[in-house]
Amino acid sequence: MALTGLGIYGLRCFEAGAPARRAAFVILAVTVPMFWSRLVFAMLSDWILRADAILVSLIVGTQRVGNTVGFADNSGYLIILPGCSSLADVSLAVLGWALFTQALTRRPSLKDVLWCLAACSAVIVINVTRIALIGLHREHFELLHGAVGASVASFLALVAIVGINVIRVRDDLFARS
Repeated sequence: MALTGLGIYGLRCFEAGAPARRAAFVILAVTVPMFWSRLVFAMLSDWILRADAILVSLIVGTQRVGNTVGFADNSGYLIILPGCSSLADVSLAVLGWALFTQALTRRPSLKDVLWCLAACSAVIVINVTRIALIGLHREHFELLHGAVGASVASFLALVAIVGINVIRVRDDLFARS
């Protein structure tokens, strides 16, 4: 809460484009994965997990009940728990977007927000695809759900976040060189 207050204070007190104001924006963005996404998840976890389950069931092609999705081989149900939610990676996409946009001295635009939504969408697609692969290939549950699957999904999410943001700011980055 203190960092949120500090970020809002900095946004209100410093001139647009000033390094201190850009730093305040980044401080505020850091609070998204640290605090705000957790708070949102605590309040809306049922809806968020159900949204993930709806997307997974569309890919797997099986029945969904709440936050559970049937395995493709009809051998049971896959339960989507809070640790499997797409929201954590979405909050990191917002942080990545803030870091990239504030590293530049130009003023953020509506176009920047659309690129942030693209990064958020990409990490959701990656997470939902991983869960859907678990639903499609139950025999590979440990591989896809365990450390290997989590590491690959996290790496792909990082590549997506950085890649999408670099594409957005590439003209500004290369103009400075």
